[in-house]
Order: sequence, then structure tokens, then C-alpha cells
Amino acid sequence: MNDEAEIRQAYRDFHAGKFGEVPRQARLHYDR
Repeated sequence: MNDEAEIRQAYRDFHAGKFGEVPRQARLHYDR
């Protein structure tokens, strides 16, 4: 299991764009 520091780092990396872009066809579709 990840500790809190690893989870926080993952969020920082995600928001910094380090995971790349999510392809449009892979995004979830839902009605608003």
C-alpha cells in the first residue's frame, strides 16, 4: 500500500502533466 507521501507525490505529478494526456476515446462519458 502507498503511504501518504507517495499518494501526495502522485497527485502532484498528475496535476503537473507527468502522466501524459488521456486520449479522448478513453475518457468517461456521462450525462450532466
